[in-house]
Amino acid sequence: MSDLENKNSRVADYDKRAENSDIVFYYAREERQGQRRLSASDMLKNVNTRPGLIRSIAGNRGNFFVMISILLISIMFIMSSRHSADRQRAELRLGQNTITLSVLEEEAVSFLSINKAARRNAYTGAVDISASPALPMGQGELRFVTHRIFFSDETQEIFRLSLPFEGDEIIVIFRTENETVSHTVRKRY
Repeated sequence: MSDLENKNSRVADYDKRAENSDIVFYYAREERQGQRRLSASDMLKNVNTRPGLIRSIAGNRGNFFVMISILLISIMFIMSSRHSADRQRAELRLGQNTITLSVLEEEAVSFLSINKAARRNAYTGAVDISASPALPMGQGELRFVTHRIFFSDETQEIFRLSLPFEGDEIIVIFRTENETVSHTVRKRY
């Protein structure tokens, strides 16, 4: 006897026993449908209910904490890169002039780039610029190199001064007849 014939004979035996017994079988379709999952009901009704982006990303506790961790790490990265960018570019006020400083390196030569933006009645005349590499405390004396530039009546001026030394941080001091301003600038790579 094959497996199929064996199976069919067992089903027939079950049906005979069910007819001869006093057992009554009830089928409550509504009750079974009430116990079905919502996704199964939607699938039978051909309704496409996909979870939204936020629900799929933060739908459970684990995904929520991963999302919060990614956001916090992103915020910390943005803040730290902004802080380092602030150290690579400095903005100073000298009289009514706004001076933007940056230190660039091209072909193993360091340059101090000075961008001047002037307002009305801004200072015009000689400006002495002293620059030195920043040294850690107790590591020797600062040796300044001095240049002299002249601010004119132009609203925008760009100056580039070569620096005969190397260093990651440069101390820059601006002196005019009436004012002295200093700042430390980090070299851009």
